[in-house]
Amino acid sequence: MIKACEVLGSVEDFVGKEVVEVKLEWYEVGKRIIKKELDNGDVIGIKFDKSVVLKPADVVAVYGDCVYVIEVLATRAFVIDVDDVDMVAKVCYELGNRHLPLFRGVGPMQFFTPIEEPVRVLLRKLGVRVSEDVVLLVDRICSDACHSHELAL
Repeated sequence: MIKACEVLGSVEDFVGKEVVEVKLEWYEVGKRIIKKELDNGDVIGIKFDKSVVLKPADVVAVYGDCVYVIEVLATRAFVIDVDDVDMVAKVCYELGNRHLPLFRGVGPMQFFTPIEEPVRVLLRKLGVRVSEDVVLLVDRICSDACHSHELAL
């Protein structure tokens, strides 16, 4: 098993090395302990002493001629467009009350959240405009409703 305990730099810092992708879902980037089987058959265990939010292109391990690089998988999300400030508060309250993550959109009246059918129903009841044509960007999260659970490595 490949062990990783810190971010060693960015993939650009390791030119000439073979890149092995460590594919993470958006909700895994802030976890302290992660264990993954990689496409090449390797198993990587990531364990950080403190809270680190991984980013695409972060190198978490170097082993021989290989660098193990974070890739955050694309996730489709609802685009929530709100017309007035009072509704912003209502949307944030309702999603937060359901422990759903919220991501900043393009402007101050737009938000993203992962697609779930009950959320679609809720947003329609609130009367906000909802579409589904965006990929979540982990650097735009404004609420973290995810809780990491430890996994023994």
